[in-house]
Amino acid sequence: GLVRAIGMSNFTIEDYEELMASPGVTIEPVVNQIEINPLIYRKKTIDYFQSKGITLLSWRGLGKAGDLFKDPRITKISQQLDVTPSQVIGRWLIQHHIVHIPKSQNVDRMANNRDLFSFTLDEGQMGAMDSFGLSTDVINKFKQDYMSTTVKDTPLSASDDARQTFTYE
Repeated sequence: GLVRAIGMSNFTIEDYEELMASPGVTIEPVVNQIEINPLIYRKKTIDYFQSKGITLLSWRGLGKAGDLFKDPRITKISQQLDVTPSQVIGRWLIQHHIVHIPKSQNVDRMANNRDLFSFTLDEGQMGAMDSFGLSTDVINKFKQDYMSTTVKDTPLSASDDARQTFTYE
């Protein structure tokens, strides 16, 4: 065939399982782009896709509108390491084997992005950042966003049921 690799975007575990159970699907996806950052650390979902050999690409890895840059837990770590909050978040993603593609047109920020490989977060810092996410408010907002953006007209009969319950962790 002509297709060597396909990717997914915003697929939950249930979406992926539905896709792979579909008749005629012969190519396994190699990447799934999903929202992952310290406030939306979906460990169960991340572990599942990584166990399948599917690369995860973080969407909104640095959070929304710079909110994470002001989070005192992140600024504390950035001060300990003498790096920027953006670098701390990017490094956290990288150490979780999640692809992080920050964008910038600012030369200084580009250099900061390059320097993500000049330091590491220790086990305590990683554990602290892992514990930030999935408050009830974050989960409810995530569910609301997911449900409002799913394709409702898929011909697969299981789709309607699968879209009502899904793994958000």
